[in-house]
Amino acid sequence: ACQSCRRRKIRCSRQFPCSNCTSRGLQCVQFYEPLESATEVKDKDGPKPANVSNADIRARLDRLETWITGLSDPRPVSTPSAKKIDDAHPPSSSSRSRSRSRSRSRHAQPLSPPSSSTVQHLSEDALWFGGHFLCCKTAKCIPPETSFLDGCATYQLSPIRLIKKPYSIVQDVTSAFGSLAAGGREICLTLPLYHEACFILHTFKEECEALCPMVHIPSALLSMQSIYTSVQQQTPVDKSDLLLFLSIIASVTYAASPEGNVCKLFASHLEASTQCASWLAASYVLSDEIKRRGQGSIVCLQGQNILCKVSAYMEGSSVRTRSLISTSIAMARDLGFHRIDHPRNKPGSPGTESEMDMEIRRRLWWDLVALDWLLAIFPGAHEGVYTIHPQHMAVNKPRIIGDGKDGTPSLQEREQQSDMSYFLERIRLTEISRQYIDRCPLSESQTDEDYQKLLQHDARLEQYQRELPPFFSINRLSTPPTHEKPALVVHRIQINSMVYILRCFLHLQYLSLSTIDPKYAPSR
Repeated sequence: ACQSCRRRKIRCSRQFPCSNCTSRGLQCVQFYEPLESATEVKDKDGPKPANVSNADIRARLDRLETWITGLSDPRPVSTPSAKKIDDAHPPSSSSRSRSRSRSRSRHAQPLSPPSSSTVQHLSEDALWFGGHFLCCKTAKCIPPETSFLDGCATYQLSPIRLIKKPYSIVQDVTSAFGSLAAGGREICLTLPLYHEACFILHTFKEECEALCPMVHIPSALLSMQSIYTSVQQQTPVDKSDLLLFLSIIASVTYAASPEGNVCKLFASHLEASTQCASWLAASYVLSDEIKRRGQGSIVCLQGQNILCKVSAYMEGSSVRTRSLISTSIAMARDLGFHRIDHPRNKPGSPGTESEMDMEIRRRLWWDLVALDWLLAIFPGAHEGVYTIHPQHMAVNKPRIIGDGKDGTPSLQEREQQSDMSYFLERIRLTEISRQYIDRCPLSESQTDEDYQKLLQHDARLEQYQRELPPFFSINRLSTPPTHEKPALVVHRIQINSMVYILRCFLHLQYLSLSTIDPKYAPSR
C-alpha cells in the first residue's frame, strides 16, 4: 500500500497512482521504494568524475602516469623491421643464450635517477591525491535527500520578541514538497526581521565581541546578508552561516542588561534573557545536523565557538558542552588548523588564504586550545585530561589584526591596548595550568610531593597575576580612569577572576585537612 493509505488506514488499490490519492489530489508514494531508485542512489554515491576533472588534477595525473610508465616499461620499443627479421630467421640456441644474457644485463642496468625536483613534485602529487581521495570524502551513508534541513526547510520572518521558539518540526507533511514531504517532516525556522538582525550584529560587536575575538565582523555581516538573500529568493540557505547567526543571537540575548542596546528590541532585558534558551536549543539542533552530515568550515567553527561559550555560561561544564568542544577540535584538525604555520606549508602555493583568514584560523585554534587546557584543571570527569598536545601542532600565537578588508591594523591599534591583549593573557594562563597537569599525571599515585607541587603552582599563579599589564592589574588601579572602554573592564574582571577560581580549586581538596594537619595550613 502507498504511504497515504497506510497512514489513513484505508484500502489501497495498489496500482500507482492509487484511486484514493488520485481522488484527493495527493501524490501517491509507494511504501517500499522501487529497485530502480535504489540503483540511482548507488550511482549518486559513486565518485563523480565531473567534480575532479580540472586542469590541476589532469596535470598531476599526467606526471604520475609518465613516471610510472617509465618505471614499468623502460625498454625501447622494437621496430617492425626488426620484428620481421626475427620472424624470418629463428634464433639458434647460442644466439638465444646471448640474447638472454643481453636481456638480463639490459634489465640489470639501473634506470637513470630522476632529478630531485621531479621526485619532489611526484611525491607532492602522490600525497595530494592520497589526501584528497582518502580524507576528503563526505559520509555516503547519509544521502542528501534524507536531511530535513534541505528540501523540507521553510523560513519565516517575525519580530524577535514574538519568536518564542525559533524552530519547529512538523510531522507528516502533505504539501507541495514532492516525495521528500510526503510522509516526512518539515522544519520551520523563524528568523528576526532584517533590520533587527543588523541591530543584533551591531550589539554583538559592541558588547560580546570582547569575549569572542575570533569572529570577523565584516565577514559575519556578509554571512547574515547571504541568509536573508537566500530566504528572499527561496534558495537553500548555507547551514554554517545560519549556525553563526543563531549563535550570535543566543550570545546577545544571554548578555542582555538593563542598559544594553538589545533592550530596544524587547520589553525588558529579562524578556531577552528568557529567549536565550530557545536560541541555544536551535543552535544545537543545527550544529548536530552539520555534524551528522560531516560538514565543516571556518564559519561553522566560529558559530560552534560562540555556542559552546554561551552553553558553558548557562550550563557549566555539561556533557553536551564538552562534546561540542571535542567536536570543534576534531573539525579544526580536519580543516588543518593545527598545522597552519608548519614549515612545509608553501606561502605562495595555490589556495593560500589571505593573512586575515589565516589569523582568524589561528585565533580559532588557540581558543580551542585554551578551552581544552582550562577544562583539564577543573574537577570532574575531564580533570587532568586534555586532548591537544603542544608538540602535535604548529600554530603561531595570535596577533593584533584590524577589521579592514586587508586585515592590516591601523597605527592607533598598534599603539593602544586591544582586545587581543586579554586573549593572549588567557592563553598564557592556560599554558601555566597545562604545565601543572603535566607535573601531576593521573598515572602516579598521590603523595606528599603533590602538595608541594600544588604550592609551587599557586606561587606561579600569584606571580602571573603580579606580571599582568597595568590595564589588567586590579592592584595598580586604585582609581580606574573614567575613559576606559567597557570591554577593558570586562577583561580585567575576567582574567583576575579566573586566577582566583583556579587557586580556590587547587586548595579546595586540602581545605578539610588544614584543620587537622598544620602541613596543609596554606590551604586554609
